[in-house]
Amino acid sequence: MKRLFVPEGKGECLTFPGAIELTFLVPGSATDGRFALFEDRVEPGMGPPRHIHENQDECFMVIEGKFLFEIEGEQNQAEVGDVALVPRKAVHAFKNIGDRAGRLRYLFHRPAHRRTCFGHSTKSNKMVN
Repeated sequence: MKRLFVPEGKGECLTFPGAIELTFLVPGSATDGRFALFEDRVEPGMGPPRHIHENQDECFMVIEGKFLFEIEGEQNQAEVGDVALVPRKAVHAFKNIGDRAGRLRYLFHRPAHRRTCFGHSTKSNKMVN
C-alpha cells in the first residue's frame, strides 16, 4: 500500500455532464486493490440507473444534501451523516432529491477497473423514482 494525501477538491475526475462529477480520492492502485474511495457531486434530480457491481461491496455516506437510495427494491431517504451499505451483486441506485447539488463519499471494497465498476446497468435502467 502507498502513502497518499489528497487535498479537498483534488483527485482525478470523471464527469457525466449535467449529472454527476465523480472524483477518485483514493484509487485502488494506491491500496493494492483492497479498497478505493470516491466522492460524487450529484446535481438535483440526478443519479445513476439501477445497476450492480459483481464483485464489489459499496458503502456510501451522505456529506451534503438529501438522497434517495434504492437497494434491492427497498428505498430509504438519506441526509448528511447517513450511511448506506450495498453488498456485491445487489441491484441499487441513488438519486439526489434535494434542490441543490449534493455530495456522497463512498468506499469500494476490492475495486476493479473503473469501466468494470461504473459500466454495468441492469435491464431496468431507470433511476430511482
